[in-house]
Amino acid sequence: VAFCCFELGLGLYWPAIAILRAELVPDDIRSTVASLFRVPLNVLVVVCLMVIGWAPEVVVLSACCAELALCLWSSATLPLARYRILG
Repeated sequence: VAFCCFELGLGLYWPAIAILRAELVPDDIRSTVASLFRVPLNVLVVVCLMVIGWAPEVVVLSACCAELALCLWSSATLPLARYRILG
């Protein structure tokens, strides 16, 4: 069940990001912006893979939950802030 929920989330995430990227990022800098966002993601993956060997499973899953909560909070508040600024 958890894997199906994960796949559902990915299936909703990638098309939504593609639409937002097409609307918000100009064509001439889109590849640069995508590359810059990949660097922190790759650093996060490497750190997680290094930690997973010695950290207890509860710590790893708690960190994942905290990161997902941060993402949820930022995706809920940042568009509202942008709307207030741009009117």
